[in-house]
Amino acid sequence: MPRRRYTIRPSGLLGVTSAYSGLVQPSVSGIISTAHDTTYNCRNFRTTQKAIKKRWGYATDTTVFSSDNSNKWVADVYGYRQEDGTYRSVFYIEGNSGGGETSDLAMIDLGDGTYQYITQAYTTGKVTNVTTAANSVVTGSGTTWSTNVAAGDYFIVNIAADYDADAEPQTNWMKIQSVDTDTQLTLTGSYAGTTGVQNNNYIVRKVYTGHAPSSITHAKFVALSNVLYVAIPNNPVQKLATTDTYASDLDTTYANDAKYIIDYADRLILANVDDASGNPGPCTVRWSKNGDPTNFTDETAGSADLLETTDPITGLGKIGPNLIIYKTDSITFASRTGQSTAPILFGSEIRGIGCPAPHSIVDANGTNYFVGRHNFYKIEGETPVPIGDDVKDFFFYYVNSDLYLSRVFGFHNRAGHEILWVPIAAGNSVYSYDYLEKVWNKYETRDPMRGGGQMYRYISATQTELEPFFTDETKIYFYSADYSSDDGDNMVCSWRTCQTDFSDQDPEALDRWKTVYEVKVTYLDLTANVSLQALIQTDTGSTTSIGSNTIGSASACVRSTSYYGIYTGDVFQIYLSNTSSSKLHISAIDIFYELGGKKFNI
Repeated sequence: MPRRRYTIRPSGLLGVTSAYSGLVQPSVSGIISTAHDTTYNCRNFRTTQKAIKKRWGYATDTTVFSSDNSNKWVADVYGYRQEDGTYRSVFYIEGNSGGGETSDLAMIDLGDGTYQYITQAYTTGKVTNVTTAANSVVTGSGTTWSTNVAAGDYFIVNIAADYDADAEPQTNWMKIQSVDTDTQLTLTGSYAGTTGVQNNNYIVRKVYTGHAPSSITHAKFVALSNVLYVAIPNNPVQKLATTDTYASDLDTTYANDAKYIIDYADRLILANVDDASGNPGPCTVRWSKNGDPTNFTDETAGSADLLETTDPITGLGKIGPNLIIYKTDSITFASRTGQSTAPILFGSEIRGIGCPAPHSIVDANGTNYFVGRHNFYKIEGETPVPIGDDVKDFFFYYVNSDLYLSRVFGFHNRAGHEILWVPIAAGNSVYSYDYLEKVWNKYETRDPMRGGGQMYRYISATQTELEPFFTDETKIYFYSADYSSDDGDNMVCSWRTCQTDFSDQDPEALDRWKTVYEVKVTYLDLTANVSLQALIQTDTGSTTSIGSNTIGSASACVRSTSYYGIYTGDVFQIYLSNTSSSKLHISAIDIFYELGGKKFNI
């Protein structure tokens, strides 16, 4: 009897009811761990451009802390281009106030990858003495510390022996225990840098208030006319001009504790921001003077309270001419009026769909993507369109409360045309939506993602493209198709087909026993000596290894490898597994089999 061939390709269907075409997605069959499939779950593969590929890998770009600190981590990265053609990359370090930690801003040196703090600072006067006591006492001259410095800020002597701005992290930074007078500070320990009588410059890093113990915050960034504006919850909005070494308060009256920030209609827009008396404004939107982001008192500046619904504002976005104001359970679309004293018209409001995950909003591909209460959404015109039906049950199984929703964050992998969402409640899981292919994938990274974004990286003295980065407790990682490992560690990848009885391509196979003799995998030869294991499952029973082949010679040609055995059943699944630091690009699987007798139940 001649052997028959069943072909699985990304461009064809597998005869199952699914939103996916071709090879099965991790989000359909890989997220569920069944009793017979706890070892070979789908992970770290993505279906794109008519092929199955390993997800992108990553490598350390910047080491921020020398060891883990559960109360402090990098939460956001941001890159922007200045009007003079130069590029900047900054990041926000979040601190847990319940753990006694504060927050910071820092800027990466695009020349060598080191960083320096750009947190607001006080440097007036000189240090004249630092004692060697258990709690060092610092004496100053020409200083007014009692009104400009606070307990909890950080001190360092600003000389080469103590501080090199291009070589953070510094070990000599020490927290201030108390501000005793205008000219005296007491530190929390014995200062490890330059001590004794001296006459040196110094820096006091005026750190930002950290988040509450039960919450996680992220900074929001806007670059306008060579000035970077940063909204840090619980703090005044910060600004950093091209010529500034350190950030400073934008406006402590009208720009205090703004949770969200965006540029729109040649103005700086703040939302969920305190009023002039310091009272919280969870439904307030405030805008600056036309053309002047620093002026909030001009007649062309103003504010509005969106009280049609009382749920708080959770984010801002722009699509075409529209400004979008997200709330937890509603969305408002605003537009320009052309009137200087009433520049913004707050128009249509959608209720019942909102964004309770403030850090999930991603501006990409000319629109906004975000996580709602029960689904993922994309804005089309003035309509939020659900896109996450295939993964929402799995995602919201873990993200099942407002607290967990508040911890979700997303970022854009532009070159990979995917939006990545990370539910911190689900460990190292990452959900990826490919907006060109309109397919979902699920990844598992070695290092837990705590934040992410796009910024510039030093590449041959030229930075031209924003690229994706993510962070954990200690490092900023460059996420790139150039890598096939997790910062040097092998990436564990496995993938499986849908269950099939071959009848969608071979009607005679319906209700017949089949015997599989060969599984052939066609691949693009990108890497030499790749170990690829194949396994087979019959009739939802146990999974059996067909073999492990070493494939590839880096020829860049299309090649194939075959696995042989004798496996009889009615319904089959094929599993592929790879655990090496290598690239893998699978374009087809062919299963060769013979038909047997009629299958019937007794």
